[in-house]
Amino acid sequence: HVFGLGIVRDIARLNERDSWPLIRRDRTGIASQLGELTGIQGLGTPRHLEVMPYAVTKNITTTTPSLVYGRAQQATGGADIKYGVTSNFTLDATVNPDFGQVEADPAVLNLSAFETFYQEKRPFFIEGTGIFRFDLTCHMGACSGLFYSRRIGRAPEITDTSTTALLPEYTSIAGAAKLTGRTQHGLSVGFLDAVTQREAGSLGQTLEPRANYFAGRLQQELGNGTASVGAILTGVNRQLDDFAADSLRRTAYTGGVDFRRDFHDRDYRLSGYLTKSQVTGTPAGIAVTQASSTHYYQKPDDGERYDTTRTSLNGDAERLTFEKINGTVQFQESFIRYSPGFEVNDIGFLTEAGEQSQSTWLGLSLVSPTRLYRSLFVNFQQHNQWNTARISASDLTNNDAGFTADAELTNSWLMHGGITWHRFIPVYDDRASRGGPVLRRVPFTDAFLELDGDPRLRLLPSLGAYAWRARGAQSWGFGVDPSLAFRLSRSFTGTIAPHFEHNSDNNQWVDNLIAADGSDTAYTFGHIDQNTVSLTARVDYTLSPRLSLQVYAQPFVSSGKYTDWRELADGRNANYALRFHNYGTQAGVSEYNFDVAEFRSNVVLRWEYRAGSAIYAVWTQGRSFENDGSAYGGFDVHDSARDLYAIHPDNTFLIKASYWFSL
Repeated sequence: HVFGLGIVRDIARLNERDSWPLIRRDRTGIASQLGELTGIQGLGTPRHLEVMPYAVTKNITTTTPSLVYGRAQQATGGADIKYGVTSNFTLDATVNPDFGQVEADPAVLNLSAFETFYQEKRPFFIEGTGIFRFDLTCHMGACSGLFYSRRIGRAPEITDTSTTALLPEYTSIAGAAKLTGRTQHGLSVGFLDAVTQREAGSLGQTLEPRANYFAGRLQQELGNGTASVGAILTGVNRQLDDFAADSLRRTAYTGGVDFRRDFHDRDYRLSGYLTKSQVTGTPAGIAVTQASSTHYYQKPDDGERYDTTRTSLNGDAERLTFEKINGTVQFQESFIRYSPGFEVNDIGFLTEAGEQSQSTWLGLSLVSPTRLYRSLFVNFQQHNQWNTARISASDLTNNDAGFTADAELTNSWLMHGGITWHRFIPVYDDRASRGGPVLRRVPFTDAFLELDGDPRLRLLPSLGAYAWRARGAQSWGFGVDPSLAFRLSRSFTGTIAPHFEHNSDNNQWVDNLIAADGSDTAYTFGHIDQNTVSLTARVDYTLSPRLSLQVYAQPFVSSGKYTDWRELADGRNANYALRFHNYGTQAGVSEYNFDVAEFRSNVVLRWEYRAGSAIYAVWTQGRSFENDGSAYGGFDVHDSARDLYAIHPDNTFLIKASYWFSL
């Protein structure tokens, strides 16, 4: 038996870390630098079973179509099971899981064509999730790929517009199981299967059908950790009925292989992947897939044909990356391609298919302290993106280049900053008009700066600011993100983080309006002035080793005004003024305004009444309203907050009790 071993001591008053063996900051990875503990023989492989049944009683808000509010009591139960198959493999299972104690997602107002990515927070899916990773792309530290566990138990995909009654916010998970582990020969194994229940609307129609989700991942380490090869297979099967058959895909399968090879003392790395996908369904269901923002097969400038008779869609994706991952000078060169029919969003996450990109990153890692800094990282990056229909200068859909720097100052404060130039080569955005003609985008520049206090301080301040401006298009914006983290004692910590953002965009898509006879479509844009403000607060209070309180609250308000309503005329024209013309007789006036406000909060009291067994008392509150066509003023936060407070709250009171025992 060989074990990785490391001993680390942090000295807070000196902001110093001592370790054995020496963990070099100019090298990537921790486990590869650990020492080896050998000579241990005869270890047994005891098998153990842990079972944690639970019961939940929940009091929820109800409403009728006539907006008469009431209360309803619900009771349910389930169990979490963990079984040590061997010393290296663990089987985790859950029956009718409840995640009522999990923190709510932050509120956002998404005006883009693409889905918002949320981090996983549910304990069952977080544990061991790394073994299922097959990243397609990463940006700003967030990676998305072939397996996105938030798809399991997602919000129902079909909207019920026939009622104002409160509908299911998520799909119930009947059960899930996963087997994870690693053999002594370096083979990592992960298998997951989950079944979700059917969710119905106010008239009994299907909002989300019963479905089965599967993911299997193998990864073999080679050459004493200097190389690896892996494979993944995912699948989704839905039991579609007449309500859902024309909206969703019946089956969705993806498969892929990936590799990594380190060489020259692990300083350099060559990696890549090859994946394939296939989805099937009714002609109407596959037509919905083709027309979605991931594909936009109906684009007139694309070489792909929008086919309403298809019953399947196939695609592939490839990536090849060469990089230097250690040393003072580091770099990465990468090429990624997604074919137009590549579809993974049933169990993965992808915003744009039919695109290919090249990117370069060059970094300078200075880890030896000087009189100006303790460490400094300077990066240059550039990125170019084309659609896959044709490869020419006129089909460049995005490009950018910029610098960023991250420094730890001598007083242990942290500073981050950067500037990026976008679309400095003419860019023809094939997604801007939501399935219509391309739009030549205007160049813009953005910059950010953030200063974070010494992490040893009891009151840890942080201030971030960013701004962007487009040339010659009356478009600009800025945002401010101050925050204060406090540690009043070892048991009482928290964070207060306000946010303000202004967005003034002269090329904001408004709507695609089809003529009454269906002969023509107007792709309309407008000038938007938008203000957004929010406040995120968290408090963690450990009253005793077994009793703790967590509080999360976030009010969110966004207000906007659309003016100068225009129709896309000649999107490729080099003259900005000729890309649009006035739309109808209403051009130049405020066509519609909006106010959106939300309040989300979780209060969780946890009592571990015996080792491994706990009782949760949870209060969750949600308030929201959306106003279209309202008067737009100077963005009065007080009035918006008052209106939000006047909304009837959606309160949920929950008590969850679990009991842990082991066999």
